[in-house]
Amino acid sequence: MQRETTKLWPSACQFAFSALAVFTIWGSAASMAVYAAAEHWNGTEGSQQGLSLLLMASGLAATGLLLLPSAVYALLRLLDKRPPRLPYLGHPALWIAFLPFLEGLVLVCGAVAANTSWLQWLLLPALHILAIGIPVLWFVLIAMRGLYHGSPQRAWGIFASGAVLGPFLIMILEVAALLVFSFLLAAALASQPGASAHIRNLLMQISHLRSSPDEVIRLLIPYATKPPIVVAVLVFGAVIVPLIEELLKPAGVWLLAGRDLTPADGFVAGVLSGAGYAFFENLALSNGGGEVWSTLVSARIGTAVIHILTTGITGWAIVQAWQNRRYLLFGASYLAAVTIHGLWNFLALSAAFAALKETSTYTVLGEPVSLAASLAGLSLLALTMAGLAALLWINWRLRNAPAAPAS
Repeated sequence: MQRETTKLWPSACQFAFSALAVFTIWGSAASMAVYAAAEHWNGTEGSQQGLSLLLMASGLAATGLLLLPSAVYALLRLLDKRPPRLPYLGHPALWIAFLPFLEGLVLVCGAVAANTSWLQWLLLPALHILAIGIPVLWFVLIAMRGLYHGSPQRAWGIFASGAVLGPFLIMILEVAALLVFSFLLAAALASQPGASAHIRNLLMQISHLRSSPDEVIRLLIPYATKPPIVVAVLVFGAVIVPLIEELLKPAGVWLLAGRDLTPADGFVAGVLSGAGYAFFENLALSNGGGEVWSTLVSARIGTAVIHILTTGITGWAIVQAWQNRRYLLFGASYLAAVTIHGLWNFLALSAAFAALKETSTYTVLGEPVSLAASLAGLSLLALTMAGLAALLWINWRLRNAPAAPAS
């Protein structure tokens, strides 16, 4: 009896976590939707803010929906009931071939809806979820093709951990790191001659512009594009953030500690955990209507493959460390994932600084960032294609590896 209770304890935790996450996320989505409707009736400016809130609400609602299978499968395990048999949805190869065409159709329809005032509110939330979700599903199918992904309960539980637990832990650590980093940066800037008076003057100017966010942004742009600030942002975004995220994104893998897993199991678990994280983050960071919608959503496709690839690599290395005590391999794989993620963030931030430079008369940096910014678009595309190729290669290697479990 004690043995059976011990076996059911992970399922009880999974059910409690998933059910609580579903109700919390759906509650937040409902609140945002109500607030979005209120903003919509406030006029033209409020309508755009309301649309962003509506897209966030729809993203949260979709995330909650994808957490339900984790809760349901765990509950059925607790009740000792067999899960219902799901209908056959076709061979994964057919979905791999079909999904890119579906994504293209969704992007075209979304671009039309995003630039039509009444269609934005009617169709864009659903198209937004599909435009973000389809690439994530496509990359997962490619990475997992022919590999065993465990029971449905375990697979959905890993996805749920990546979508909720990982972002929650990452947010806590990144906020703490940002506070420490900002304090050190402020102390360094304040030590410069005349800096304290300059900062006080800037804060006074901002205090007079509280009701005009656009004016505040225009006031801060010249400072945001100064070399010390640019270097600080690049260090935080391309070094500190990847170090934190690549350690915690495989939340679903860390929860499998003590299980008898193969390296392929670790890679699949990492892919599922990374997919949950990518889905949640992409929905959270691509909310915007009008002309920017297509740009934001298209840019997140590359982000999805990077998250799935790096978390898959780390998950594979975690199991190697557990089962074979290959700790150096884990360290090297973790640093490789951090490097890939850091390079992506560096290129994306360089492009962002280039856009800021175009809106001001101030110089960002010298040749390094300027060159990276000019090549950022092509470089990000190349990195996306390289990430896809890496997923295909790793999948091929794991499918053709000996089937004996790691020892």
